[in-house]
Amino acid sequence: MVLRVLAVAFGASLVVIALGSAIKTVVLPRASVSFVTRWVFLNVQHVFRVLARPSLSLAKRDRRLAWYSPLGLIATLVAWLTLTLVGFMFVFWGVEHVSMRSAFVESGSALLTLGLTRPGSLPGATIAFIAAGIGLFLLALLITYLPSIYAAFSRRELGVTALEVNRTEGSEVLLASDVEEARERLAVSGTHVLALVDLAAVVRERFEGLARVAGI
Repeated sequence: MVLRVLAVAFGASLVVIALGSAIKTVVLPRASVSFVTRWVFLNVQHVFRVLARPSLSLAKRDRRLAWYSPLGLIATLVAWLTLTLVGFMFVFWGVEHVSMRSAFVESGSALLTLGLTRPGSLPGATIAFIAAGIGLFLLALLITYLPSIYAAFSRRELGVTALEVNRTEGSEVLLASDVEEARERLAVSGTHVLALVDLAAVVRERFEGLARVAGI
């Protein structure tokens, strides 16, 4: 009896953790740390460190890293549903006095609204209704969260594209300015050369004039 009470408490705590993580991640307007979401994204990041290693080309790494955030969101939803499924499994096991396998089937049937089994008692039916509502709540929460996260990804891509365009245009402007400066320097140098040539011609004429005078 004590073991089943502890199982109910443990299962309820898992459900609360999953709901708290979903609310912190999606509903709260300000940034709030959820260790479930953080743990999921860190593990997905470890996988992508192998898939998009630095030795690959930049284009290939960019194509692979583009899947990081979508797969992270899907993995987060799977983590929430798994915690809720396991939590209600322990709750059903403690309330319905059934085997762990039957509790797992009842939990999955209620959470995913499959209707495979029906609890035999009123407390079990109440828990099944609660599990079904939480399952629909998690799915609806993520679906409503997708447009906002997609808009954020779009803004990020536009920012990256703008930075790339500015960097390219800046390089072109610098290149054009360097060419113009080189032309000006060549023009100045050419002017100096012509001036020296003219000066040399004048000096030569004067020396020729002096030589003629001396010869006379």
